[in-house]
Amino acid sequence: MNSQGFKSKIITPTEMARIEKLAVSQGSSIEQFMDLAGKAVAEAAEKFVKSHNLAKVATLLIGKGNNGGDAYTAGIALLQKGFRVQARHLVPKEMCSNLCQKKYEHFLSARGEILEGETNYLPFLSEGIILDGIFGTGFHGKIESTISTFIEAANKSSLPILAIDIPSGIDGATGKVEQVAIKATQTIFLGFAKLGCFIGDGFNYAGELIGVDFGLPSTLTDNVKPVAILIEEHEAKALLPHIKRTRHKYEAGYVIAVAGSPGMEGAATLSSTAALHTGAGMVRLFFSDPNPRSEPIEAVKEFYDLAKPERIFEECQRAHALLIGPGLGRSKAVTKMLKKVLPDMEIPTVVDADALHFYAQYPNENFPKRAVLTPHFQEMKNLLPKNFGTLTKENFLKICQDFVDKKKVTLVLKGAPTFIFSEDSVPLCICRGDPGMATGGSGDVLTGMIASLLAQGLYDVPAATLAVFIQGLSGEYAAKEKTSYCMVASDLISSLPKAFSHLLKK
Repeated sequence: MNSQGFKSKIITPTEMARIEKLAVSQGSSIEQFMDLAGKAVAEAAEKFVKSHNLAKVATLLIGKGNNGGDAYTAGIALLQKGFRVQARHLVPKEMCSNLCQKKYEHFLSARGEILEGETNYLPFLSEGIILDGIFGTGFHGKIESTISTFIEAANKSSLPILAIDIPSGIDGATGKVEQVAIKATQTIFLGFAKLGCFIGDGFNYAGELIGVDFGLPSTLTDNVKPVAILIEEHEAKALLPHIKRTRHKYEAGYVIAVAGSPGMEGAATLSSTAALHTGAGMVRLFFSDPNPRSEPIEAVKEFYDLAKPERIFEECQRAHALLIGPGLGRSKAVTKMLKKVLPDMEIPTVVDADALHFYAQYPNENFPKRAVLTPHFQEMKNLLPKNFGTLTKENFLKICQDFVDKKKVTLVLKGAPTFIFSEDSVPLCICRGDPGMATGGSGDVLTGMIASLLAQGLYDVPAATLAVFIQGLSGEYAAKEKTSYCMVASDLISSLPKAFSHLLKK
């Protein structure tokens, strides 16, 4: 299964402009799109207000472009829904786009309030929401000081901010923020999510991402060229492996773990425990310490000599997946063992931590036949040969895809968000999770989860996709219970039942 099986596309502003221009050439109108977008944004805003028990009050932040026209149209729809709506028009009317000026007049006719000039500096309304319509997806560069003042004031207010299409101040193509940007509680993207919300600094400002339709013909949406695919909940649920009623433990998935070393037993425990709690029926942990820890008690522990890894190959003949690297160490003996084990491995293999370091040191070594690599950003930098160039927050999509196409592996680039790359496919993007997951051992947990799903019969991309999504859900549940400050990696495992239940109920 590749990215073509998923539907929610992430695109560049250039691609959005191309599609809109093509739609107009075929008879659609920008004003028609604006009216539909405004109504859809108003419905999303009303839903947000109801779900958070907020007052039916909206403050619009209006710039000079069509994004401001979208906000005015949404404001009209909110007025019809019984909201009090006040617009802050931040630039002289005559400098606005024709459609923005037209919607300004429509908003006034609908008895909306507009503050401009000196009255703009009155305090924001004290309740409800702020609707951001200052800049659209084509924004880049610096912001005028008067507008940046309003953005800073909005961010400092206690009001939730809903951004239309993209938070103002974010470059829609690169995610860069030059000075200041709207810190959105929710971004309501029109048709397709924009790349700038996911790369650079953008993800720090985008908040929850919600998509709405604004009337693009399906003949055009089907032909949009995405740079990535946003994985949604129903798609993750569809990947859950089938459970056979009469299965035994080996049919439930047999995972081999080569992990841990004296002083680094915790990584082996976390990865093995996560594999079991993600559904594997059997985990055998090969450990180079003759006196390993007892946890997890459900896993079989087997001491092996680093110089003689034959038992690993022997057991892999009947296992379904291998995880290798967490807490393994970087000694010469480990390096020699990895040189013997990895290039000739036939079963699906999750390569993490010290095994990734091995490939950074020996880039010409072959990967296992079916390898899933799980680096974070710095590990990915170390993995790249010099001829690939320097990895940055803006260019990583192309560089990682080039690496995957050349090495013929599946790559899970861990982060917020996480991207999954596979050969000749559009990358997948998963936004679930919590900042508290940035803690030692989270990667070990994910390694065990991916290996478990591989052992249960999922292929490489579906296994990685489902594991990342479920771990993200688990992180959200753990943060609700422990807070983002207090959660640790083992809390992710403790919250797995809630994460699975969440998907199963959808």
